[in-house]
Amino acid sequence: MSKPENGQQLPAIRWPVPKNNRGGEFSNLEEMLAHLEGEATGHWLIGRNGMWHGGIHITDTTTPWCALSGQAMNEAVDFPVPFKGEQAVRCMADGEVVAYRINRDYLSVPWYWGDLRYSGSFVLIRHRVQPGETAESGLIFYTLYMHLAPWLAYPEQDSTAFKVADDQHLNAYVDASRQWVAAELPPGTRVTWDKAVSDDTMTGSNGRQYAHVTLAEPVTGSMSLNAGDRVWTVCDKGNLVPACDSVTRPVWWSPLLPPSRETMQFDTVVCPTPYPIKAGDPVGHLGWFQFPTEDGHEKRYQVHIECLTTDDLPRFLSNPEGVGREIPVFARCPKGIPVYLKVTSGEIQKDLITTQTETVMALSGQAVTDKEGKRYWPGGSSRGLLAESDVQLLSRYDLASRGFEATEDSPVSFDHLDGKTQLKGLVKTIFERFFSVADNGGQPWSKGDAFNYRQLLNQIDDTKSPRYNPEQYRRAVQNPSMRDHLYRLCVKHPSDWYYSSETPVWKTFFTPQLKRDVPEWYAYSMKFLTDIRWMHRVAGMVENPWHLHPLVFLDAINIKLNSKKPIDKEFVKFVFDEARKDELTSHVPAAITTAQAILETGYGKSVPVDIYSGEYSNNLFGIKAHGNPSFVCVNTHEFINGVKKPMVDKFMKYDSYEESVSGRSAFFAKNKRYHFLFDYTDPCDWARGLQRAGYATDPNYADKLIKIMKRENLL
Repeated sequence: MSKPENGQQLPAIRWPVPKNNRGGEFSNLEEMLAHLEGEATGHWLIGRNGMWHGGIHITDTTTPWCALSGQAMNEAVDFPVPFKGEQAVRCMADGEVVAYRINRDYLSVPWYWGDLRYSGSFVLIRHRVQPGETAESGLIFYTLYMHLAPWLAYPEQDSTAFKVADDQHLNAYVDASRQWVAAELPPGTRVTWDKAVSDDTMTGSNGRQYAHVTLAEPVTGSMSLNAGDRVWTVCDKGNLVPACDSVTRPVWWSPLLPPSRETMQFDTVVCPTPYPIKAGDPVGHLGWFQFPTEDGHEKRYQVHIECLTTDDLPRFLSNPEGVGREIPVFARCPKGIPVYLKVTSGEIQKDLITTQTETVMALSGQAVTDKEGKRYWPGGSSRGLLAESDVQLLSRYDLASRGFEATEDSPVSFDHLDGKTQLKGLVKTIFERFFSVADNGGQPWSKGDAFNYRQLLNQIDDTKSPRYNPEQYRRAVQNPSMRDHLYRLCVKHPSDWYYSSETPVWKTFFTPQLKRDVPEWYAYSMKFLTDIRWMHRVAGMVENPWHLHPLVFLDAINIKLNSKKPIDKEFVKFVFDEARKDELTSHVPAAITTAQAILETGYGKSVPVDIYSGEYSNNLFGIKAHGNPSFVCVNTHEFINGVKKPMVDKFMKYDSYEESVSGRSAFFAKNKRYHFLFDYTDPCDWARGLQRAGYATDPNYADKLIKIMKRENLL
């Protein structure tokens, strides 16, 4: 991936899994993390066995819709009711595939009660984020998706049989010029389309993808079409879907299948010529995984996800170019500073309360100024204001100031909690960090936490008593009250994907005593490690990369324009990306969504702000509250009998732009007067329909939307 010397580069970012089997989206990081709280394995940094764990697990316990059952031996014994792979694990950010391994079938290793199965299939994707104008502000990082379902887990399917997606009505064009619509293809219309024939796919001047399909059944319209007739129709954005109930295969497999020049290789690490993949593209499904226990084995479907970088991470966390500081989105608030309120008269007065702990708070609106010129910022979800002179204003990219901390560890073993040797590295660093947080905290439990971590640190420093309870230490690492601080710890640490069993960092685990006392476990671990190693075969990877929490880090760099005044092109890109995600489930065209946001807010520069508190609404579409308790009061105007009149009205308040986009789609679905719009696929028809339905009182509303869509090349 080239390093651009000039120009911002902000990849689109998606969560790795949807929230349900219908493809719904998690609305924010907290919802995503809450979803994964039910996972019993794969915890960040220190796993349940006390070993190093540089990633997270997502399993069928929380996300069964991403699990895929195959035909492997004994798989039906573990899971009599098969998983259908209704949804796929998804690429988390725009990037390029740089390495993979596809197991043809599940791997096996002997155990007491028979062979155990697991997958070593993975894909490694390289990404780049560059917030500023030069490469100095950028970071190249990787996401890893390990233990994906193997090749044979995916059923054979007719790759040429498609149908029109549910709720879609597609125009059938006579030829590639798309000047003459022969008929409309209703939902479920069956067609054949061979993607391998390059002449049967084209990109229109509007950027949309079109396919030359053969009808598998007759269709009536302005002219009668018979089975076997060929027409052109739009094929992107899920408008054409596989005809059978087939499982979506990983998108990154396609460049490795005929007629591509590079062919897929099985059961070996491959570094292909890098090729692109987009955020949200399917990368695979949760693979079947059996883990040995004394009385048999555990069973689950899982994916292991990591986020890695070999770049200068501390430099990136410091925001070396100071990107975005002129339009802050966070404030670092010391403990004990006063909170202010804006009273009805417009004056700003000091409240009786103060901040209870040092914290980083998201700014929920724009600054307000008192009569003396002093500036105040609305923070969090309350209506309180913070004096600018009391806080440190932060950009989204001031990650170090936002709580991301880089630390390095060079352990003698991957086993951090063996119960025998007192700790000197990572776990002690975690406890020291947690003690500092708790000792300065203002929560009811803070002093108790501080006391407990002080006791643990004293125990670690007691050289006379080296033995300890590993489970006690592990629970202290995974303390829920310290979760946010743990997840923002970025660790430079040896990777277990890199080292062989012969290296010193593994030798301390694979001891002669282990081989003598539990030979089966020793043999299992040796075989498993050999099967899953890969990093030493990938150019550019190093023994000790930086490890970042894949969800928390990507959320932190995800461009969210809340409480900002973005430049026009940035606003259009962000809203259009979010609108495309929303379109997959709502079927509201992304073009009309983006155009409305531009028109209603002036490219994000006039998002409604409460006239009394300065609270920011994130309302991109001028949707009124209609009795909803979450609102802002705004000076606005309406056209009454053709006359523009000023007024104060209540508008919906959302937590984010993403929520505003999905909220607008829900608004359309809930209100019957807009239901006819879903019969349209053309965004221009939506524009005219919105005006007919009375969405806005401006008599030129539709014309303005259409002009915006054309000007911004959204059609």
